[in-house]
Amino acid sequence: MNKIISFIIVIILYVSIFIIDIDTIDRNEVYEFKIDIKGAVENKGIYTFKEGDTIIDALEECIVSKDADLSGINMSQKLYPEMVLVIPYYHGENLISINSANLEDLIKLPGIKDGLAKRIIDYRNNIGGFKELEEIKNVSGIGDKTFEKILPYICL
Repeated sequence: MNKIISFIIVIILYVSIFIIDIDTIDRNEVYEFKIDIKGAVENKGIYTFKEGDTIIDALEECIVSKDADLSGINMSQKLYPEMVLVIPYYHGENLISINSANLEDLIKLPGIKDGLAKRIIDYRNNIGGFKELEEIKNVSGIGDKTFEKILPYICL
């Protein structure tokens, strides 16, 4: 009987140590993820960050352009997996608002002709206005390349 009790105690101790080791490993593991950084930065691209990192950490990695407009960015916002961080350019008061621009204003943007400008206005009217600049890529005819061309000249 003592051998059985001793055997059970040894098994319990072994399992306890194994569970404690797994628990310790999980707490020490650092969760990493990637985000896409675009806009007014010197090094656009995909960057890897860890849980708890903020926008200020991202900006230190990608080197912000001297013509970036950081006034509307919450530097303490935490990054999250698959985030797209677009740093806007500063162009004074000459930006074209994609939420209020008329046809004549929109065709001033590089690569935007009459037909595409009409689709932007139709899309804007159907959704009740753009919430984010990147949302303009939902308009048929505006992909990543066109978006990168017009980004320095648009605002909400």
